[in-house]
Amino acid sequence: MKRSVGDHAHSLAKTLLSLVPVVGGAASELFQLIIQPPLQRRQIAWLASLAESIGELQDAVESLTDMTLSENEGFVSTLLHASRLAVCTHQSEKLEALRNAVLNAALPSPPSDDLKSIFLGMVDRMTPTHLCALRFLQDPRRFAAVNGVHLESGSCDGPEELLQLAFPSLAESPEGEELASQVAWDLEDMGLVDWKPRISTEESRALPFEYYFSSSATMLLEFISPPELLKGESHSGPVENNKADEPRSSSPL
Repeated sequence: MKRSVGDHAHSLAKTLLSLVPVVGGAASELFQLIIQPPLQRRQIAWLASLAESIGELQDAVESLTDMTLSENEGFVSTLLHASRLAVCTHQSEKLEALRNAVLNAALPSPPSDDLKSIFLGMVDRMTPTHLCALRFLQDPRRFAAVNGVHLESGSCDGPEELLQLAFPSLAESPEGEELASQVAWDLEDMGLVDWKPRISTEESRALPFEYYFSSSATMLLEFISPPELLKGESHSGPVENNKADEPRSSSPL
């Protein structure tokens, strides 16, 4: 029976660990007892959810056969990149974003290979709080209406105060101000938001603090959102790992 790439990687890791002087044997046991079980559990959960979602997409798009997908190098690269990131997180918001990226990469006219790689790198860097903040900033009026937030009643001297106004749980948290500040400047550092714009977006002009929401941010959110073809479909939902031994998401929502 031919061994998979994963089997070879597992075997190689055990071999390398066993070569470490003195502690090699113990480290090899550590890999088998502590690292291997959760790694395999996450891989199985991710691949099962992804397979179901790809199946739904194939039902909606006849041209997306198993063969065409396997021969689509851009899709395969996105699939492998997202899968590598997926096993490194337990947070359902990030897992859902990664899964949607894979699905959108399978469709005709996806973003360029460069942009897909850049966007996945951004998702890897972000926390669920970053993702929630970005969706709020894309359409603050809709967000406020859906979540019952009264943005116009607040006063803001900076982006961190705007985020705390949008997410009351941030304002109530002892770490809220520091987290909001870090998220705000991370989004600007990634080129998604400009907090000192020469031209603000129409959506932000009714807010206590104006900003510019970049086209890259819009493209990123489109890439990590469910494909239009699957919206409204019965879906498996975000990948969720065993909650008994993993912390819940730190998202402010």
